[in-house]
Amino acid sequence: MSVRRTAAAVLAAATTLVTASAVWTAVAANGAEGPPTSSGPAGRARSTSASATPARPAAHPVPRSPAAAADDRPTRPQVRPLPPTAGGAGRTTPGRIAYLTFDDGPDPRWTPQVLGLLARYDAHATFFEIGTQAAAHPDLVRQVRAAGHRIGGHSWDHSDLTRLTPPQLADQLDRTAAALGEAPRCVRPPFGAVDRDVRTAVTSRGESVALWDVDTRDWTRPGAKAIAAEVISHTKQGSVILMHDGGGDRSHTVQALDQVLRRLSSKGYRFEPLPDC
Repeated sequence: MSVRRTAAAVLAAATTLVTASAVWTAVAANGAEGPPTSSGPAGRARSTSASATPARPAAHPVPRSPAAAADDRPTRPQVRPLPPTAGGAGRTTPGRIAYLTFDDGPDPRWTPQVLGLLARYDAHATFFEIGTQAAAHPDLVRQVRAAGHRIGGHSWDHSDLTRLTPPQLADQLDRTAAALGEAPRCVRPPFGAVDRDVRTAVTSRGESVALWDVDTRDWTRPGAKAIAAEVISHTKQGSVILMHDGGGDRSHTVQALDQVLRRLSSKGYRFEPLPDC
């Protein structure tokens, strides 16, 4: 009787070993780190690690908005900002550059006043001149250049270039360049209106499209104080500021420019022509 009990115990132990071996073989085939029913600390650690790793979603392209996908968005000019300076983000520190730009001239009344203020503060700017105005006042074109400023094209007669046929667009650019005395290095389309055709026509001539960051809306004549406040509060390193020295009564602009130059100069700004113009 004792022999039979011993044989039965041996048979049961052998069956248990065979069963455990089969389980571990299946687990290894499935690539798991341990048996699914492991109950010790090591087993719980493996189970927690596996469940904490989320499944990686299938890769898919991120849809782009129409505005991001369009090839005819306005582009600001290439500017070369200075290296960061000490003083913390958002604080004006010595050595910062801003770019003053003036559209719609030259005008015999307002352009000389603008030039006088710029000279007083040792500031330089970029003038985007209309072809008809340049043709009527070539002496002012020469005066702007002689003072160390840059001149860009602003179309022949302030037309919306996006509404023109290719020959009309080419004519606007050609006639303006002739009135300026030399081909400009940059063009500011009136109203900031630029599309793929305008950009292609400009860049194919080796020129660049130049827009702006800070719009003073001085052409609405909101008052010198409002114009100056707009510039002073929004100008930062590399800002391109839009003002006008032609196209109407620019008395508010001239008064505001004095305030802008005084305040920003005292904060360490200097004013240079656009580097790509």
